[in-house]
Amino acid sequence: MKPKITYLNIDGYDYPMSYSLFVSQALLRKYDKEDLDNLEKNLNGAQSLDLLIFLLCQLINSGCEYMNLFRLYPTDKKFNLDENGKIYRLSEQELALCLDMSEDSMRYISNKIKECMNKSQTKDVTAQVKSNNQVGKKKKRHY
Repeated sequence: MKPKITYLNIDGYDYPMSYSLFVSQALLRKYDKEDLDNLEKNLNGAQSLDLLIFLLCQLINSGCEYMNLFRLYPTDKKFNLDENGKIYRLSEQELALCLDMSEDSMRYISNKIKECMNKSQTKDVTAQVKSNNQVGKKKKRHY
């Protein structure tokens, strides 16, 4: 299974985001089903800034944990690393301090969240092609 990572750029650093079971569990513990059913509407209108910041923090935490766990550090990305060389995870307060409320910024964040959540819904399909020599022939058994 390939990681389904989306990157959010904040002040020149790329933060990995992953919509995983971890994120779903955190959302269900904190919010009721009605809030989550209206998640896309809430993201579009930024009606619930607490939900937006919480979700973004969970997506980033999940992405950072995944990348750090498997030591996946693409060289084309610029990560904010901690003193141990791992991707730094932003707290909700740090996220709220780093993000501005401009319309462009909110649109960018909402689009990245949607992209991340949609990536988790996609399935990887691989096809195998058999050569003509293998089609319709049975192996001979030697007794």
